[in-house]
Amino acid sequence: MSIQENQIKVLLAHPGRQHSFQLATALKKGDLLFKYITTVYDKDSSILMKLTKKFLSKENLKRANSRKCASLSDHDVLQFCEIEGLITLLLSRIDKTGKIYNWWNEFTFNRFGKKVAQYAIKQNVDVVIMYDSNSSNAFKILKQKAPHIKRVMDVSTPARNFQKEIFDKDQKRCGRFSDTLPNFGGHKLINKYIDEIKDADIFLSPSSFVNKSLFYNGVRINQVINLQYGVDIKKFNFKKKLTDREDPLTFIYAGQVSQHKGIFYILEAFKRLNNKRLKLLVVGNIHGDKELYTPYEQYCEFVGLVTHDKMVELFNKSHVLTQPSLADGFGLVVLEAMSCGLPVIVSESTGASDIVVNGKNGFVVESASIEAIQDRVIWFLNNYDYITEMSKNARQTAELYSWERYYDKAVEGIIEASKDKLRSGVGGD
Repeated sequence: MSIQENQIKVLLAHPGRQHSFQLATALKKGDLLFKYITTVYDKDSSILMKLTKKFLSKENLKRANSRKCASLSDHDVLQFCEIEGLITLLLSRIDKTGKIYNWWNEFTFNRFGKKVAQYAIKQNVDVVIMYDSNSSNAFKILKQKAPHIKRVMDVSTPARNFQKEIFDKDQKRCGRFSDTLPNFGGHKLINKYIDEIKDADIFLSPSSFVNKSLFYNGVRINQVINLQYGVDIKKFNFKKKLTDREDPLTFIYAGQVSQHKGIFYILEAFKRLNNKRLKLLVVGNIHGDKELYTPYEQYCEFVGLVTHDKMVELFNKSHVLTQPSLADGFGLVVLEAMSCGLPVIVSESTGASDIVVNGKNGFVVESASIEAIQDRVIWFLNNYDYITEMSKNARQTAELYSWERYYDKAVEGIIEASKDKLRSGVGGD
């Protein structure tokens, strides 16, 4: 079915990447994609990208080569603000305070959004899909100048004001780790995020936790299309978990090493357990003062940031994933770990808790609780024999959430959103 036949022209835009390549692939497969717009992209014709690659390390070159979607031709892709996007990537690595990075990011988002809106109006598309925190300017312009164009927000993380309330409460519990919590700025920036939600017509949501944050902001249930993410079950391959009681039981955490992911509660749980039969791998970039983490170095191994290939290797050497986030839209790493056969310990504030069945493929625990994590870690330690079966169950769960399933549901949802005239944004007429 072609775009002409179903009369739907969809523009998808993201100044970064996240999982936008997957949605672009879905739209391409469904003959809905008009253009995919981004900043940094490995186009064959990009002279700037070719020059940049000459100065990259081996690991960063791998990341640069990954800025290309195999399902799209270069003709499907437009680049706006490419130089600004490259500067953003540079600042994300060298600006330790984040102040310059945040200012520049906001500048880039606004400029990118304006260009996307202008292009959408010029091409008279039917639907514009953008992402939370970077769609504000585009949606504002479209609402004012082209309200007939459907504004769809793909929501990867809970609403910022909803998160802020959670983080404000946590500051009193986690000591100096509160320095690593996200800073959403003052009322002006928070109001911008709230207005961004008001200016959207439809929301693609990966979890009930994200839904909760949207309802907190007045979004109606008929504006939400539930769209859980997928996993590449071939890349994140399954290996049977062998549980020799002579070997340490290996737990793994993967993601930003910061408090919004609940890192204080994980580290403190393993420190208090202080058990040589337990091993904890912490994978990801460390946020905040490194002295914060020094007291925990004897209780875990800080691995640092790794590539996907290395991540699969680490999953296959581990037994259980721990992901007790304070506020996480989904937590794709949970599905990736399950695909490798790891049962999981996730918090009730992790979106992926929707797919966890207690005692079958993992456990859902209370958020912000050292004791809750300790309790489940001890359970696994005392129940080695259950891990093999739970590992198989975790893999079976992951197999239900392939990207192919995501593609089908995404196309179905976008067609529904574009044709349903009853749907309108919170701030609509």
